[in-house]
Amino acid sequence: MGVRLLILFYLASGSAHAASTCERIKENVVDTYRSLFKRIDPNALVDPSTPLLRMIRTKDGACDQARSAQGLISTAVHAVSQHSGKVGLILPLTGAHAEKGREILAGMKKAYPMGGQEFQNRFIVRDSAGLVQGLEKQLADLVFKENVGLVVGGLTTGEAVSLTNWGTKLRMTMLVLNQPVDEQVRNHIYYIFPNEKFLAQTLALQAKASGYKKIAVVRPMQASPQHFSQLFEAALKKLEIEVPHSYVFNPSDYSSLEAAAKKIFKIDPVERGEELAQLVRHAKERAKAAGLPFNPSLVALDPIVEVDAIFLADNFRTARHFAKLVKYLGVEKMALLGVPSFRAKGLVSPKEPLLEGTVFVDYIGDYRSLPSAVVIPTLGNGYFVDPDFANKADYQVIGFHAGQTAERVMRAGFIKRHLLYKELMTLSNSQSRFFLAGRTFDADHRASWPAFLFRVNGEGIQPILSPKVGLQSREIKAVAQ
Repeated sequence: MGVRLLILFYLASGSAHAASTCERIKENVVDTYRSLFKRIDPNALVDPSTPLLRMIRTKDGACDQARSAQGLISTAVHAVSQHSGKVGLILPLTGAHAEKGREILAGMKKAYPMGGQEFQNRFIVRDSAGLVQGLEKQLADLVFKENVGLVVGGLTTGEAVSLTNWGTKLRMTMLVLNQPVDEQVRNHIYYIFPNEKFLAQTLALQAKASGYKKIAVVRPMQASPQHFSQLFEAALKKLEIEVPHSYVFNPSDYSSLEAAAKKIFKIDPVERGEELAQLVRHAKERAKAAGLPFNPSLVALDPIVEVDAIFLADNFRTARHFAKLVKYLGVEKMALLGVPSFRAKGLVSPKEPLLEGTVFVDYIGDYRSLPSAVVIPTLGNGYFVDPDFANKADYQVIGFHAGQTAERVMRAGFIKRHLLYKELMTLSNSQSRFFLAGRTFDADHRASWPAFLFRVNGEGIQPILSPKVGLQSREIKAVAQ
């Protein structure tokens, strides 16, 4: 029912209207908050006089009488409107994802002080341990006990899905530290993570500019609802670039990667059985003439190259292995396109000729141009960092941006909790060493991050598109429509 339900709060008048509105509020608001309250720690001390607690403790039958119905409506309006001005932050600070969570937290703290405000006076930090149950427990605590205005979290896929669902049902603004869980745009949900859709569109435009007509896609098994490769394929389709092959491989089983490569280059002994039989006959004849035993391992089908490039949605290690596979299969040259995780010194050193010219996209350009508070040691010309610092850079920048964004929303003055989301859509980034001036979020509620393209050149990489050109490209806007 969305925000229209909240409008009904203010339109309700008369006993008939009050009764029907009361029932809808009870079903869509009161019962939702009751459901969340069941997740709270039984030992949590919640002030019984808080509007939300009074709302969910409304007795059944409250909508039967006009006076009590109007009372529930008034209580609900007050409950979903008021907040403490604090921001709830739910991160995996223990468990398998603790390192990422701690770097996000470190980056957020580096955004402060802002306008005289200190981090600890704005944020209330909770540990989800990377578990959906942990997130829901902490969310209930932040909503009922701390009465926060908005929540930042959702670093794991499961947490992102849960936070998105709860934010939608509670009519409460959420800054999600992840990619969108689907294509649906929800009023109260904004995604502060680097915009993979924009990165995919930028890479697709580079493919178009390179004259590619057919691109094969190879991606690892991935639980994420919106994997980069899906966004890339969608962008290619809008640019009328064909994807004749789209394969999934198991990252823990490189034989599946080899199988994908063989399919792309049509090295299939079944489909090309007659050709293979002829090769075997000729090999046997040559062996017999030379007085040598026949060695079947020396017989191989030549690759059939029908694609202009291959897009590989995995890290630099897989890229190097894939290059060796392609070379082993007899392909002398093949354009390779990649994702941000291609970026590592290990991609180019030692030099691999088949990777020469490889193009990948990233949301970080020169590491020396990160927000000034995020200081990361660089290697060489600033395009690489030590592997131990790569995750620190990525997640601290995300945390820094999330902290700044949340603070700017709350600093705007008191805004009713169920209407805070409107403030997010009005925000704009100021010109900085990292972000260009422009809207903080696009129409899909995805954060507007920069996009940088790099090409492998010898044992280094070189930028091939500036962020300013990328963000202002008319073509990218056309692809995004």
